[in-house]
Amino acid sequence: MEHGIPSFHDDHETRSNSDSNQQHSTKNGVGSQVVFGDANMVRIMQKVLPSEATVSEETKQMMEKCVSKFISIITSEANKICHKEHRKIVTVEDMLCAMHSLGFDNYVEPLTIFLKRYRSEVENLRNDDCVHNGKAMSNIDPSN
Repeated sequence: MEHGIPSFHDDHETRSNSDSNQQHSTKNGVGSQVVFGDANMVRIMQKVLPSEATVSEETKQMMEKCVSKFISIITSEANKICHKEHRKIVTVEDMLCAMHSLGFDNYVEPLTIFLKRYRSEVENLRNDDCVHNGKAMSNIDPSN
C-alpha cells in the first residue's frame, strides 16, 4: 500500500462474477475500488482495434487493473484537496484539479468541455420538465 492507494498487485480483493461495474474491497478497509467489468473494457478497446482483433483474458485483467489504479490515484489526490479545504464531499471539480496536479492536463480540457455540455443538457431537461409540469398543472381545474 503506497500513500493510501491500493497496491497494483493487491491479492486481497474479492470479486463478483458480474459483467457489470464491480466493486472490490481492499485489505486496509479504506474503501472500495470501482472496477470496470470485462464487457465495458472490451467494448472501449474494440473501438480502436481492427475488427478482426481479439483481446486476451490476460490483457483484459491487466487493463482492468490499470483503469482501477488510475481511478484510485485521481480520487486519492482529489480527496487530499478536499481534506485541505476541510470538506468531505469530492466534487467533479476536485477530480479535474487532481488530474491537473498529477500532470494529466491533456484530459482536463476535454472533460471540462464535456462537463459544461452535460450540465447544460441537464439544466435544459429540468427546464423542459418544469414547463411541461407547469402546463399540465395549469390545465387542472382547482374547483374539483
